[in-house]
Amino acid sequence: MEDLPREIVELVIRRANPFVVYLLSMTNQFYYTLCLSDRVWKSMYKRTLPMTYEALQLLPLPTYWDYNDLGVRRFVAEAAKLEVETDDELKLVMSVMNGHLQSLSIQLTSAYIIRRLAFFPEGCQPEYVSRVEKNREKLGEMGTVDSLFRSLASFPDNSEITAAIFCSLGNLAIQTSNVCHLVGRIEEMVSIMGNFLGNTQVVDSACFALCNISGDFSGYNGICQSSVLSVILNQLSLPTFGEEKEVQALLDLLTILSQQASIKVEHGLCILDIIKKTMEKYSKSNEFILLHSLTIFMLICDGNQRNVDQAIATGFLPMLYDVLELEGEDPTTWSKMKWEIQERSVMCFYTLLIVNDASEMKEHRLNICRFVLTMLQSCTVPKRIRKPYAAFVCEFVKCHPSLKSSLRKIEGVAQLLLGIVAEDTEYAYVWDTHWLH
Repeated sequence: MEDLPREIVELVIRRANPFVVYLLSMTNQFYYTLCLSDRVWKSMYKRTLPMTYEALQLLPLPTYWDYNDLGVRRFVAEAAKLEVETDDELKLVMSVMNGHLQSLSIQLTSAYIIRRLAFFPEGCQPEYVSRVEKNREKLGEMGTVDSLFRSLASFPDNSEITAAIFCSLGNLAIQTSNVCHLVGRIEEMVSIMGNFLGNTQVVDSACFALCNISGDFSGYNGICQSSVLSVILNQLSLPTFGEEKEVQALLDLLTILSQQASIKVEHGLCILDIIKKTMEKYSKSNEFILLHSLTIFMLICDGNQRNVDQAIATGFLPMLYDVLELEGEDPTTWSKMKWEIQERSVMCFYTLLIVNDASEMKEHRLNICRFVLTMLQSCTVPKRIRKPYAAFVCEFVKCHPSLKSSLRKIEGVAQLLLGIVAEDTEYAYVWDTHWLH
């Protein structure tokens, strides 16, 4: 075959059994070089693992995935050996994975394939979405969670495979029936994440998995009862933060934990201190971190007067005013994220001021109501937040009637708010607007 044109030999190889080709690549330099063609192994996956091949085409491949990589080639070769025993591709994938637990390259390849088979990107056809949902369910029933944890145990110090496996677990956890397999493993996941603090890839993947587990009631309770809060607070309390992506991931998980009443009571003051630092550092540079910080702040203060008093005492009001600073900005150019930040900031003011009767808070209430009305009058506020903003003003007036006279003096305020109320045909009767007449 070495005397034949290279293109002809490659064509023959692409149609051969992947396991035979894998062995052939080890015979001499000619076949080794020829068999390293990207086209050859893509063809092998398309023919042997068509569902996997389709899933791999939908998103950019990670740095550790290359069709010419030894583990990627060996995986499809091993699958071809087993193909005669089953026509179920998911069983085929799990058989290869479970049969080579001590092979780092095959375990890494397996983890990524499972991750892709259990995920659909935005905009996929309904048929593909349905197939992925069935894949998640079936993979859970096949014991995939246990297989992934066995793989973690085989390579406890390898950050690359740890991150890949956490991503796979996160995708499987989207299917709530799989959470029962993960609840008993939460503390183990937290411990592994703790061993890799400072490694953005692992922490981000671990937080992604834990957040998805929390979507189920039993998973949420398991996470709240675990030691993950201690890990998060210890890491975010360090004098210098880690990589921004790691901070984002930890705040994402902290947002979920901050909804727990006991956490507000026991850890509220510590969390407020952390949020103050994240806002001071990232308010101008990272909108995602700022939005999460505002959300956590609102959750920690909601319904807890001690936390509210501490927030006011430690200077959160000036920081919130800074977030709302609009001088020189054109709201018509704002992104969706920017509007979400402004809306969340307004709700933080509401949380701090709505039930606070201290005399010095009166001016702050008037300032924020005027700000909201000015934004509504500018006609740039997205429709989805017009009603929340109008309700914000009406609720403040209801709880603090002394605001009436000052707000009535604002030109057009009655027409503006009554017009927004009129848009709410379903719930208009619950609005308190008598003060506008």
